[in-house]
Amino acid sequence: MIAQKAKLFAVNAGLIFLLSAALGGCASSGDSSVTEQDEMVIESALLRAASDAEKKNNFDAAVGYYSRLLQAKPHDREITIALARNLRYVGQSASAADVLSELSKRQPDDEEIMLEHAKALIASGGYNQALALLGDIITANRNNWQAFSAKGIAYDSLKNYKMAERSFLEALAISPDNPVVLNNLAMSLAQAGRIKKAISTLEQAAMINRGSPQIRQNLALLYGISGDKEKAKSLAVMDLDQKEVETNASFYQRFDGAVQ
Repeated sequence: MIAQKAKLFAVNAGLIFLLSAALGGCASSGDSSVTEQDEMVIESALLRAASDAEKKNNFDAAVGYYSRLLQAKPHDREITIALARNLRYVGQSASAADVLSELSKRQPDDEEIMLEHAKALIASGGYNQALALLGDIITANRNNWQAFSAKGIAYDSLKNYKMAERSFLEALAISPDNPVVLNNLAMSLAQAGRIKKAISTLEQAAMINRGSPQIRQNLALLYGISGDKEKAKSLAVMDLDQKEVETNASFYQRFDGAVQ
């Protein structure tokens, strides 16, 4: 954590330096206006800072940077999508949907915009509106696995597990052995009470993507609620501290004898 904060401070300090240099250059020349070259330097610094913040999972900072960029370039497609994505990551999904709704009006047939809009709607509870958007994407392009996967998540949220499974399987038909889709399918199966099938599906995902903490900890959860606490603990300790491992172990006790 300390190292990450130090790096983030360095990015911010670099940004401040660039802004100061640009403004200082204007002052020394006797011209109070910011030149086009200065604006390009500032924009480049903000983009770099936003990208770095997102890579480090500092989504609040990324939202701040992308918001400033969008003020300067209100119709920029990439900046709008990036801002919406990071708003969703920080739990401001309704705001993300609003941002993308405006962009969608200008570019109604853009699949990437529609998909990100659908994700924001799902995260904010607009499941049926999201399904309508995803249906439009799939009608135009039957090979968009992400649209099918998002459709599965929407159906999961509506507790329609049969349609969710069908959607995830359609995504896998397009993108076989995709660990993201396998993870989503496994968690859907678990919600439907099909724990054994969920575990075998998630084990497959874990074999394909051995470096994913999310998949690993989802698998630990399924092992735990199925009663295999040793396997659950062996995975939990790979990403969690001891207190979190113990908390999870206590949680698993609730399922003793409940899962067949």
